Amino acid sequence: MNQWIDVSFLERAIQWLDQDVLQIFGLNGVHIQFVLVFLLTASIMFVIKPIMEWLLVKQWFTLLGYSITTVLAFCFLQMVDRYAMGAESTFLPSYYWSVSLLAISSYGAVRVIAGITKLIMVRWRVRSKKRVA
Repeated sequence: MNQWIDVSFLERAIQWLDQDVLQIFGLNGVHIQFVLVFLLTASIMFVIKPIMEWLLVKQWFTLLGYSITTVLAFCFLQMVDRYAMGAESTFLPSYYWSVSLLAISSYGAVRVIAGITKLIMVRWRVRSKKRVA
């Protein structure tokens, strides 16, 4: 895979999760990884959204968009995991996959909750306008 893509940038990302460096700043590696994977999922969704709008009708856009985003995030995280594998052990922390999956599912939950909240607010405004009139 190193022939096609230069993955040397992953060394810096993996070094961010080094416990000694994080203790200097008083951070926890789990929180840093969660934020990074959450932002990865959000950025993939931001890039995929116009493509999905062009390809699909509106009803299936969100579900398929999130599904494709999740698959792309899994592929990227798998690439990071494979790159970090040494001869006998991995450089990644033991919580890598559990935190990554939590961040991806949390992004989905935030999108669903935001959509429901938006729908409730629109209905509430329409009802309040009808009561006034």
